[in-house]
Amino acid sequence: MTAPSMSFRDRFTLSLLFVMSMLLFADQMIMSAILPELSREYGASETTLGLIGSAFTLVGAFVSIVFGYLTDKVSRKALLVFVVLLGEVPCIMTGIPFFTGSIESFTVLRILTGLGLG
Repeated sequence: MTAPSMSFRDRFTLSLLFVMSMLLFADQMIMSAILPELSREYGASETTLGLIGSAFTLVGAFVSIVFGYLTDKVSRKALLVFVVLLGEVPCIMTGIPFFTGSIESFTVLRILTGLGLG
């Protein structure tokens, strides 16, 4: 018995989902790798930065439950696009010094990124 072949659209969709997942989940672990640099840049303790990382994770966990509920109520495609934009736009902004001039702005962007990850 042969496996069904994937259409171009199926392969394209799978590729987009792969890239989306890679970008969202790569961002999940990056903070731990650069804690000393962040501590120097913002003059923040590693405890403070750990709390920011925890907020990122906890917000993402809570939001995943909410978005799980919404998948039964609204268009999944529209919800996916919304969530990816919600997570990736702040993620990209985190890498631009203009948007992360203070520890507070960095914290807000990390929490918004956590929303998208959830």
